[in-house]
Amino acid sequence: MLQGSIQESYAQAHWAPKGVDVVSYQDQNQVYLDLSSGRLDGTLVLAPAGQTGFLDRPDGKDFASSVTPCAMTKSSAAGHRFGLRKGDTANKQKLDAAIAKIKQEGVIQQLSKKYFGDIDVTVK
Repeated sequence: MLQGSIQESYAQAHWAPKGVDVVSYQDQNQVYLDLSSGRLDGTLVLAPAGQTGFLDRPDGKDFASSVTPCAMTKSSAAGHRFGLRKGDTANKQKLDAAIAKIKQEGVIQQLSKKYFGDIDVTVK
């Protein structure tokens, strides 16, 4: 797992207590190298990063992505966030409205398909 990532936090909280040896790396490319060489059995990574960073490359040809997504919640901060000043309700309303508009118009879905293919990264 990439050190400091939400995936590492999830694995430490949910998999390590069940006996999974969670190995942390400073660089995601080191994870992929150890996967390729057989020193790791698997990794937990965001789907787009795993697809373009490993599976679509020659060294990832013998690997596949799990079809079962992990539900990362609570301390792992599922999803992505925008940082705003506390109490900045005007900008929060503008941002919320803009996201709702491009979601309704299908722009996010179009961009998801264009850049990530079959991996759904649309706003839920």
